[in-house]
Formats: sequence, structure tokens, C-alpha cells
Amino acid sequence: MIEGLKMEYAPNLQEAYRRAREIKGEDATLTCIPNGISVVVRE
Repeated sequence: MIEGLKMEYAPNLQEAYRRAREIKGEDATLTCIPNGISVVVRE
């Protein structure tokens, strides 16, 4: 189900952060979105 939603499973925050850095590079920024789907992100 997770992959069907175009996401990747991580067992904890540290692993998720490590994987994100692998994908996007060390210079990437991190944005925390509280309440997930109920928040609209604007630039």
C-alpha cells in the first residue's frame, strides 16, 4: 500500500532521513509537514 501511494517505508525517522539524503543529496533541505494530508504546502 505504501509503495502504491508513491512513498517508501522506513522503520524510524533516522532511516527515513538517511534514505532521503541518498535520494536527494547532502545539500537538500527538509520540510516537516504536521498532520500530513490536512496541510497544504505553499512556496
